[in-house]
Amino acid sequence: MTLSIVIPLFNMVEYVEETLQSIADQTRLPDELIIVDDGSTDDSLGAVRKVLHRIEHQLENLSVKIIELSENRGASHARNRGMTACTSDLIAFLDADDLFAPNFVEKALAVFERYELELLVLGVDLFPQPETVPAWAHVKEGVTTLEKDCHLMIDPLRLCTSPHFYLGFGCSVVKMHWLENETFSESSRFYENIDLYYRVLRRIMDQGNGRIGLLTGGFLKVRRTPNSLHRQCYADWQDLALPPALTRYQRSRDPFDSRLYHIVARRWMAYALISLSSSWQKILFLWGYRMILWRLLIQHFFKTKST
Repeated sequence: MTLSIVIPLFNMVEYVEETLQSIADQTRLPDELIIVDDGSTDDSLGAVRKVLHRIEHQLENLSVKIIELSENRGASHARNRGMTACTSDLIAFLDADDLFAPNFVEKALAVFERYELELLVLGVDLFPQPETVPAWAHVKEGVTTLEKDCHLMIDPLRLCTSPHFYLGFGCSVVKMHWLENETFSESSRFYENIDLYYRVLRRIMDQGNGRIGLLTGGFLKVRRTPNSLHRQCYADWQDLALPPALTRYQRSRDPFDSRLYHIVARRWMAYALISLSSSWQKILFLWGYRMILWRLLIQHFFKTKST
């Protein structure tokens, strides 16, 4: 079994060297590394080439591809371009400021083969402010432990649509054939990872063996930077484009689609109210998306009434 790692790159000159070093330091190298530069303006691509030259002795037998895009079209477009270039059995997307633990590739390949997994979701260790997502207390009842740090989801759709589970946050490893005819939505830059991996999860549950793994133990470290999405500030409410899951599942009667819809809606609205720069813009946002807000209020009412 082979593994490709795809890195979408945009203006990460400060961090990309450490990210690439975390790949070079693997106890078992991936089979393919694909770096997609999304029109960087800070010489990130130049930094990549310098790092690759410096660590080339560590990357022997690793196929490295660099794709240069002429304009910035967002991480989803860069990931989609990387996906089309992938030639391995498995694929993982790594942001250009995040890090893999040195034994990540070795561990991921081993558990995929040993337990016949279709998708492996990685728990995340955030830094420099330490936090683990998802917290073990919120998932332990929904998994069966296979070995140290590796767990099998008992009811994947229920767990992945629970309020404390962050499907698509950070990195997941998936068999490439499940991504056939699937792409990251490029219409919005909000929660597009959740949208893709939920669609993949549904396909696996409908057509595959349903074996979805969860890897804990700090194999992925996600950096909180000044450019992180959760720290951005918006002057116009219309810049917060609707997450794809909210258009895709707004009329679905499937209970898991509905759970995902409400989770994404709550997170998105909470994020908007923190990130919009003025009270007036917040009012306009709530009015513009009043139907979504109304659905959330109705759900909250009936949930409170039932308890």
